[in-house]
Amino acid sequence: MAAWTCEPMPPETFRPAALLPVDDPRLNAPTKSMARRRAEERGLAVWKVVLKPRIAIRDRPATQGKVMDVFYTGDELVITGEAKGPWLRMSEMTWADVTDAPPEAWVLRDGTAIGLGVLLEQVYDPAGKQARRGGTAADEDSAEDSDGSEDAELLEQGA
Repeated sequence: MAAWTCEPMPPETFRPAALLPVDDPRLNAPTKSMARRRAEERGLAVWKVVLKPRIAIRDRPATQGKVMDVFYTGDELVITGEAKGPWLRMSEMTWADVTDAPPEAWVLRDGTAIGLGVLLEQVYDPAGKQARRGGTAADEDSAEDSDGSEDAELLEQGA
């Protein structure tokens, strides 16, 4: 949202009045994303994509899973709370139209073990706990995952 004031110019300039922006913190207050609002209403966590340029959403918690969608750096994802190792299950509330959501959607939050680094950063935790960033070695060992060559290949191909 923005607002302007009209400042008249001196008559000798023969110019129309100038519009000057109003600097008011109430006008520049950050707005919450639709995903964040939905997550807060339902008590779900929100994670933000930090890997550039995009990440793959898969039909199961494995790099061999079928790619169901992609999200880009800065996008916010609503997470159900279910996790399998470094994989998080996504809520249909992530999609603007919930009917577009796949029946099952999983996202890798930390791909350090496969050379991708951290993919997601938690930005909202409904329990108010410390935001968790990245994964642990135990997470990587327990994940149903391969060497990750498909994810790395997807990024290289620009899919």
